[in-house]
Amino acid sequence: MDTHTYNLDIGTLTLKKRGKKGTYHLFISYKDLGVSNLYRASTRTNIFKEAEAKAHSMIRQEFARRKAGIILTHKLTPQRYLKECHLPYLLNQVDLPLDNKPNNTMSLLKAKSNGQVLMKHFHPYLLGKNWEQVQTSAFGRDITAHLRKSVSDTTLCSYFGYFNRMLRQAEIDGHTMKAKLEGVPALSQEGYTRGTKEKRNSYAVASDEMIYGLLAHTENRIAVSTRRDVTRTYTQALAWIRILADTGMRPFTVCPLNWNDIEIRGEMVLIDRKEKNKRYIAQGGSITKRALDDLRMLYLSEGTNVNQRKHLPLIHHQPKGNKYFQTVVAPYSQITKFHRTLNKLMEECGWFDMRDKEMRMFRGYSIRKWHINKSIETDEDRFQIADRVGHTYAVLEKFYLNSDLNQKVKADIWHTTTNTRNQTKRT
Repeated sequence: MDTHTYNLDIGTLTLKKRGKKGTYHLFISYKDLGVSNLYRASTRTNIFKEAEAKAHSMIRQEFARRKAGIILTHKLTPQRYLKECHLPYLLNQVDLPLDNKPNNTMSLLKAKSNGQVLMKHFHPYLLGKNWEQVQTSAFGRDITAHLRKSVSDTTLCSYFGYFNRMLRQAEIDGHTMKAKLEGVPALSQEGYTRGTKEKRNSYAVASDEMIYGLLAHTENRIAVSTRRDVTRTYTQALAWIRILADTGMRPFTVCPLNWNDIEIRGEMVLIDRKEKNKRYIAQGGSITKRALDDLRMLYLSEGTNVNQRKHLPLIHHQPKGNKYFQTVVAPYSQITKFHRTLNKLMEECGWFDMRDKEMRMFRGYSIRKWHINKSIETDEDRFQIADRVGHTYAVLEKFYLNSDLNQKVKADIWHTTTNTRNQTKRT
């Protein structure tokens, strides 16, 4: 075998050619480092001059790290580390401050959803990759090109944030020297100011006919149903759609929403919501009141008085529980998969087959967009709308405003203020 030995000031370096491809591997025993004095690695080349230069650079970088007390461990591959170390770490961080945003906490929903994204999009791609490859700019470039085939750039920004959290933990555990994905090209931030660029990955704004048609179709479903459990489901769905249309809340069914989150104050129904680590007060009116009354009557017919049990979820399973195939669901637990019923109703109304002129889809968010634009048309203050639907006005303008919204007559400012330009001071 081709072996070369170098007596250096930091130790004795041995460079040996190994394997069928003849790759050069280095081995060195450092001086004055105590028990952590052995280091071996592959130069990943079979060209001697390249391997020699690379080996000298590698051993000096490693020597500087070990002098600083940093010892990298490579017992786990990045793929195994993601599954065996990082996913349990996420679950252990529930209700604790985020490592990069201490004002926000890690919820169980966020921990699970982040883990699902990492397992779906990153875990398969990490097969055969080592920590040295993950730290290169080429890895960041290649994984971006790979994920762009199925994920929009805006979503990729969030997904890379999840992966960087894993890299920060790996750096602490001594697997890598970099806590951020390198080589990621500039990503397109969708959602430009109204009228400048199309927003291909956003949802369309529902029309009045679509909203009223969806409500009528759900009411018809209740009328023709002969099964008690089906009638119960569609009664809940009708109430939920009316609440979404009247308040403009996000159509999320996994975020906790209990009866004690609802306060009736005069003509207003105030709903305390926490979505996307953001808390806001949604507001409903008479439509929301009637929807809540329908739910109260439904639950009362089952022997449950929600006025006395306000800790119960707004949309919950039956007192005896439900079954999803072979999965038994606990009684009174929140129905987190309720979006399936909503999607089914929208699909039956033809929403899934429709596109607007910008080729955007109609989904549950279209109800939220309808509410926002309808409120603007009735002259409600846009900043107040943004506050009560849970985002900033900038987001409302970028993602929610209807591009066909007509301008109204401007205010007559000349007859509402005093013109003092040509007035003279009286003495």
